[in-house]
Parts: sequence; structure tokens; C-alpha cells
Amino acid sequence: MVFKKLFFFLCFCLPHYLHAERQTAFRLSSMFSENMVLQQGIKVPVWGVAPAMSKVTIRLNCKTIVTKADTTGKWLVKLPVQKIGGPYTMLFINGSDSIALDNVMVGEVWVCSGQSNMEMPIGDWGKINNYQKEIATANFPAIRLMHLKKSASNTPEEEPELYDKEKWQKCSPATVSRFSAAAYFFAKNIYTRHHVPIGLIQATYGGTVAEAWVSGSSLKAIPEFAAGVHEIEMHPQRDLMQQYNSKLHQWLPEVDSRDSGYQQHRPVWADNNIDVSSWHTMTLPAYFDEAGLPEFYGVVWFRKKIIVGEKENKGLKINIGSMGDEDITYFNGQEVGRSKLAGQRLYYVPSKLVKKGENFLTIRLIVYRKYASVYGERERFSITSESGASISLAGEWYYKIGYTNSSLLPPDAPDEPNRPTVLYNAMINPIIPYGIRGVIWYQGEYNVGRALQYKTLFPMLITDWRKHWNQENFPFYFVQLANYNAIDSLPKESSWAELREAQTWALKLTNTAMAVAIDLGEAKDIHPKKKQEVGERLALIARAKIYGEKVVYAGPKYRSHGITGKTIEIQFTNAAGGLTTQGDTLVRGFSIAGEDHVFHGAKGTIKGNVVIVSSPEVANPEAVRYAWADNPVCNLYNQYGLPAEPFKIGR
Repeated sequence: MVFKKLFFFLCFCLPHYLHAERQTAFRLSSMFSENMVLQQGIKVPVWGVAPAMSKVTIRLNCKTIVTKADTTGKWLVKLPVQKIGGPYTMLFINGSDSIALDNVMVGEVWVCSGQSNMEMPIGDWGKINNYQKEIATANFPAIRLMHLKKSASNTPEEEPELYDKEKWQKCSPATVSRFSAAAYFFAKNIYTRHHVPIGLIQATYGGTVAEAWVSGSSLKAIPEFAAGVHEIEMHPQRDLMQQYNSKLHQWLPEVDSRDSGYQQHRPVWADNNIDVSSWHTMTLPAYFDEAGLPEFYGVVWFRKKIIVGEKENKGLKINIGSMGDEDITYFNGQEVGRSKLAGQRLYYVPSKLVKKGENFLTIRLIVYRKYASVYGERERFSITSESGASISLAGEWYYKIGYTNSSLLPPDAPDEPNRPTVLYNAMINPIIPYGIRGVIWYQGEYNVGRALQYKTLFPMLITDWRKHWNQENFPFYFVQLANYNAIDSLPKESSWAELREAQTWALKLTNTAMAVAIDLGEAKDIHPKKKQEVGERLALIARAKIYGEKVVYAGPKYRSHGITGKTIEIQFTNAAGGLTTQGDTLVRGFSIAGEDHVFHGAKGTIKGNVVIVSSPEVANPEAVRYAWADNPVCNLYNQYGLPAEPFKIGR
């Protein structure tokens, strides 16, 4: 009888007991690891889980604090205020379990967030100006990096997903390449002057809208988003993924049947003798939105001739970068690999398929999500032979669309990031309430065209984050959109200019500031390479406002104007020693209009802190604009090399 009771306990009770123990095992939030930086000058929140109602002891810098887990096993405690210093060992004790975190610093922590221009890494796909030198000299062990994985969620998450499962890391040539360039140069500029440890938390997602970064509780106040937030809150992520996968399995065979390059279940466009004279060309790697295939869904085929020498006439390794979404890759008409969803493609070609001389590499790419691409580092975009010889695949490829039709759109992915509140849920909520100094932000490109809405939405985002962090009105510094698209030498309406103006509305909030980047963009690249300047301009703001340096941190800003006859006299603040121009003695970038509201290019001349503007085509000016275009020709600066902020006055 005793044996039977013991057997019953082991078989039925013990597994449940062990499961309960696993559920309440002592651990810290993923935000806490060795090499981390804790925020100086505040009571720093620390949290994790432990067996329900058990005692947790934390020791740091000769100070001890004790707390207790609640009935669900969660615990959170605020450490005593710490001064700048380290490295320390931080010890967490729960019964017989303990966790020791080494090399902990106390300094300044910044959340670095936004879309691709904040995401843009120093190396990897970014390759900012002088990236090789910048990486080689990035030896700043007191700067620490935490990189969150790009993710979206319908419900607020408690634990952050980390990029490649990397926790806090010391800044070094080995760790900095894939990190945000703007954030790194921001930290480097501050550190080299103040030698304060700096922690950077990168929470970025390229090609995303601002409303995705706002909590649902706040976003409901904007009528255009209320219904979308409600729909998201009503549907758990797991259920939606099951529905999506079911719909996708129905969509893909239908696409196969309509693909001109895939006939009778055979990839006819992968044949070596296919005629490509009618195909187009695209330089790879590339994002399709920037390469002539915006908002593309369907099937596109890529093809490239490969010349193989006698020594390379063996097995080959193919690296064709990261793709979205699903590919089948062929070598000389034979399939050599296939993958689903975004990710690196590394395929092997057996020697029996490789011929000396001409060979053909073909990719059939099925796109059912946004942001289609064949992308990766150009240097790695290659074929490598067993002998070690490398053939570059970067450059011109032939391509042809096998199928695209708006009547057969793919199902909407439930992890699509451009939905209200889903990025806040997945990437911001899990890091709250980690102690921070403030936020640097670079976003807006994907809200171009909705400037009026952005005037409400962006200040709401800032207020929302501050409310949930409950850490007073922490600094929030952001980058105004850079110049982009074809250069506009004549006055015209501009959705980019409207969005830039909408960004300035956030400056009405306390403890905000804006770095102007109207001179840092590129006409044909939405990801300009001048990220050193972006980081440094953000750092100037922090150095002046937080560290009390006597530095000029902003360029000329419109203050007032007066109209005298045919001229408009415009007064500026932040003139810092007087206004000046770059590249020309005349001020470029102004336009004025009369009562007909038709704007004409205007000549500007500088007198101290005033610019006098006029145009022979406007006898009675009523309105004035500066740098009002997607990519304006403008050259007004202060004596410290900071550009004037774009503006408009009047209709």
C-alpha cells in the first residue's frame, strides 16, 4: 500500500510539483545581465520572478535591500540612489539560489528608438561613412550596448526579445558593427568629454509608423486608431497566427498556378536556355521599394550568369543574403535550396551541377509580406568554392515578375509591425520601468503624408512613454527628417516638409529638443550615410541641457518677421555669433508669396541675425517659407555649422 502511494506521488504529483517549481524558478528580467549600466541619480527599479512570497536580497556597492515576491512570484524593488561608478558585482539571493552579475556600471542609460535611420548599423547593411575605421577604433568598454530583436505583439509583453540572444555587451570592434550608428556616435561624443559610463538600449524597427510605438490605452484617444486597437486587443497572437498560416497555405498554391515562370509544377524560367532579353535589371542587394518594385506582392524571378574557372569547378557555397519572404534557388536549373520568411540564405551546390565556364543562378522569390528585399552585406553576397576562391554576386541581376495581381493579395500577417500599438507591446513595454536618463528617437518617414495627424500622434507618443515609465519628464531628443528625393530648386508643395513641421509640435512639450538634419540626407538613399553628424547633433543637445556645457546645440530658428514694401525681414534665434551661409554668399532656400498664395523663389541677404528676403515676382509679400521641399537647396547656418530649421509663415 505504501509503495502504491509512493508510485502515485511520483507519477502524478511530482511532475506537477516540478512544473510549479520551474514556473517560479528564481530569475531576473532579461534586462539585467553582466556588463549592464544602471542609471545614476535615481532609485533604480530591478525585477524578476521567484517562488511565491519568498524573500529576495539584492546587494550592490556595499548596500543591501530586501524584498519579497508576490503571490504570483513576481518581485520588483527600487535600489537606493547610486552615484556614477563601477565596475561592481551585483548579487541577487533567493534562499539557496544566487545570481552574481559582474562588471556592472552606474552611469547614464538611453533608449534609442525609431525606424531604419536609427536602426541603421555602422557596418552590416548600413556601412556609414568611414565605417571600417569607425569599427576598428570603437574601443569604449565603458559604453555598453543592448540590442532588442525586432518583434511585434498584440498583447503587452513582459520579457524583451534580444537580438541574437545578446544581452548587455561592452562596446568594441567585435560588438559595434551591427549596432545603431546614430546611437553609438551620440554616446561616443558624450563619453569622450565626460567619461561617464553609458548604456544604450536599441529598440528599433525599420519602415514602421509612429502609431505602432504607442500604447493602446493612449492611442484609443485618436479616433482613427481606436477601432484598430480594439481589434488587436480582442485577438490573442497565437490564435491569429494559426488563422494566418491556414490562409497562407491556401494562397501559395493559387500563386503557383498563376506564376508564368512556374508551369505544370516546373520552374521553366530556371532553365539555362531561357531568353532574358525582355527581362529588366536590378542591382542587388536591394530593398524593392527603392529598386522600382514598391508594395510588391507575388512572385519575382532573379537570374545571374556565373563564370566558373577550372579550379573552382567543384562544390560551391552560395550566400544570397537575407530575403523576404520565401525563395526557391536553382543552379543550372536544379533546386539547391529553399527557405521561408526573412533570414540568411546559405546553400550548397554539389560538384555534379557545376560546369567550367557559364553557369546560371536563379532565384524564385515569393513575396507575401511588406518590405520585400534581397538584402545583405555586399562583401558576403557571393559564391565560394571549396578551394576558397570567391565570386561576387553583388551587382546587376536580371529579373522578371512571374505573378502580381491586386485581386489575389496575401493574407495580412498578424505580426505585421505597422499596426497600432504592436511595437509598443513587444519592444517598449518589456523594458519599462528600467531606469533611464532619456530617449533619442529618429522616425517619421513612414508617416509622411499624414502630417496633420502626426502633430497629435508624436507628442502623444512622448507623453505616453513618460507616463508608463513614471520617471518624471525624462529628456526626449529626436531627429527631424533629412532631405530626400530629387533636389527641388523651385518652390513646391511637399509632404516631407509638412511632416518636418509636424515634428516641431513636439517641442511644445517640456524637456524635448530636435536635431535638424536637412543637410545630411541623400537624394536617392533614404538611409543617408552621415550618421556621425546625426549622433553628434543629438549629443550637443545632451551636453548643453544635461551636462551644462556652454555649447551651441541648435541652428538658427525663426523668431519673428516684418514686412516692408517688397521685402520680408526675418529675425532668428540661435544665431550664435551671426548668421552665415555655406557654399554661396547668397542665402538659398527661401520662397515668398503674395495674396495669390503662389510661391516664388526669393533672394536672401544677411544682416546680423536677420535675413532680408525679396523676389521681383512678388510685389506685396504675405507669406514666407524656408527649406520647404522634400530635398531643398538651402544653406543658412549659424557660425557653429548648425543648419537653420525649416519653417513656413502664412498660407
